[in-house]
Amino acid sequence: MQKKISFALTLAALVCVIMTSTGVATASPGWRYNTSHGMAHCAFAAFGPGGVVVNTATTNASPGGITITGEVGQNVTLRLICERTQSYDSKGQLSNIGAEGVYSGPGGSGVSVGVDRPSDRPAGYSFPKGREWTVQVGGTATTHTLSWAGAAGHDSLSVTVQPVAPPPSATTVQQWIEPAQEQAAEARTRADDAYKLAESGGRGWENRVFAFQAQYTLGLDSLSNEGDARQGWGLDANVFLGSDPNVRFLTGVTFAHDFRQKPVMSAPNAPINGYNSFVDWQSYYVGPKAGVEWMPASFFQLQVWASVGALISVDGTIPISQLPDKTLYSGESNTTAAVGYRLGLQPGFVIAEHLVLGANIGLLGNFSKLPEARGPEMVCNQQTGECLRRRDGHFLDVPMGIFIGGQL
Repeated sequence: MQKKISFALTLAALVCVIMTSTGVATASPGWRYNTSHGMAHCAFAAFGPGGVVVNTATTNASPGGITITGEVGQNVTLRLICERTQSYDSKGQLSNIGAEGVYSGPGGSGVSVGVDRPSDRPAGYSFPKGREWTVQVGGTATTHTLSWAGAAGHDSLSVTVQPVAPPPSATTVQQWIEPAQEQAAEARTRADDAYKLAESGGRGWENRVFAFQAQYTLGLDSLSNEGDARQGWGLDANVFLGSDPNVRFLTGVTFAHDFRQKPVMSAPNAPINGYNSFVDWQSYYVGPKAGVEWMPASFFQLQVWASVGALISVDGTIPISQLPDKTLYSGESNTTAAVGYRLGLQPGFVIAEHLVLGANIGLLGNFSKLPEARGPEMVCNQQTGECLRRRDGHFLDVPMGIFIGGQL
């Protein structure tokens, strides 16, 4: 029984020691110093230009001695960080840190780097305070001695900087590979040309035949008049005729679906148009087109074309106005056909001879009349709203937009 009690007490004491040690190590913001290259109290590192290892490497290391190779004419930075005494308060927090000690190296005591405590982060340092020396790599091997003496002890290290030849200059390398590059470029050009001709069936932009486009447009009148805002989308199919590589006759078909608004006029007993000043209006256009396409270069095209075709106006059933007695007057749905026209000016940029991106601006309108406003023009019987008459006329718009398409 006495052995069991003794073992339990010993185990409990061991657990307390482990928990106490772990709590101090976790809570304390002090440093845990590393050792390297046979030194008991110090750690060493070497860096090439710019703080990174570029043509700089540790090629040999033994206790108390190390060999660094570097490019002739470049600088190598030698860093030495050595242990400092640390004391903690009753809560396990770092309360005091001892002196750095005395450093010595090529040219003196070196440049101070690092910080005293992990919580100090000036200039972005995240390692303990130490010293750095910058030496230039000469034509022959040079040995430097780094040393330190402090309260915890002393250390020294012999550092030999061994030169290596610099890599060939970019100019020299370019001279070596330039003939091969020229031959490769010529072969690549011939291969690309053959591939493009095979891909397009032997046809380039100079002998283009067919094109298609999808476009989005916005009426310029909508910029100043919200009531007549217009936007829409369209599809075009073009066929090019002629043998001139730069100028081709253009023909094809154009289709457009536009959304706009029209005003409501003189609703019964409501001279200021009642509850609705504007209502939605749709139109569809389809017709042949004819014009000219000019391509001064493989990457740019300019199209000018005109079209006369069928224009269909679609008015939905909508409420127009409401009298003070809550009587509701509505506009019946109405579909009207007319003869319309469209003109277009389209600059575009050609990518890889086939994909075309660009903008367009033009005119659109109607030759035969269409309903240009909703609501009655005069009222014979104000109680029933009879004698309503349509208001027909012509409209003119300036659509501007963007398009994407292709040509073959």
